[in-house]
Amino acid sequence: MIKDKKIEPVDTKAVDFLQSIRGQFIMAQALHTAIKTLEKEPYPESSNIEDMKYIKEHIFNFPVEIVDAQNDIWSHISSEFYTVGEDGKRIVDADKLLSKQEES
Repeated sequence: MIKDKKIEPVDTKAVDFLQSIRGQFIMAQALHTAIKTLEKEPYPESSNIEDMKYIKEHIFNFPVEIVDAQNDIWSHISSEFYTVGEDGKRIVDADKLLSKQEES
């Protein structure tokens, strides 16, 4: 593990966000996804993966099940039930979803 000098944060809002539950979750999700992706590489950089695992386990330690569930949830919702907004967020059409459920 590299032990460099600490960098002084310049944006306290960003640091505050990082320390929030949402910031912690996003970092856990990013690390989890990066680790899974890098492990699939033909020649993975093992030391980087191990450092990411260490950071995830000791700082951003959300349960993997929560991260995986969040990543997988959209794979279970057919694209006919949502649209993508201008900001890139998915918007579920509850009426379509409920009417499909009533048909079943």
